[in-house]
Amino acid sequence: MPIRKLRVADLFIVVDMLSKLTGNAGTAIDKMMTAGTGEASAPGDGQKVQIGLTVLQTLYTSLREDMTKWLASLYGVTTEQFLEMPIDTVLEAFEYLTTSEDAKSFFSKAWAMYRKIQSFAPGLKEKLSLSKTTSE
Repeated sequence: MPIRKLRVADLFIVVDMLSKLTGNAGTAIDKMMTAGTGEASAPGDGQKVQIGLTVLQTLYTSLREDMTKWLASLYGVTTEQFLEMPIDTVLEAFEYLTTSEDAKSFFSKAWAMYRKIQSFAPGLKEKLSLSKTTSE
């Protein structure tokens, strides 16, 4: 079953997942993105693949449900249908998300967008959480 091309909605989904990372998980990605420079820089193709693998691994480890739902959407199936697919499906998805021309810089762009949002609104996540609890 083919994977659909990535689109803007996927960028927002991944940025949302990145915003949920805390502690060591977020730090690992931040270190990868700022390796040696102290700030995010334009990675080369080899580093883009490594960044993709690191982000995928971190999201899988920390946010398995969100990751599974997103992967299912890439195949155009429900989460339940995705979980019934052959085990090679996940490997194919990871391969696509780290090596295809369409996806090579996807995670770098998602991380850059996440960082930009964080710099515009430090503490926004906490403010949004507080407004949800007070409106419920």
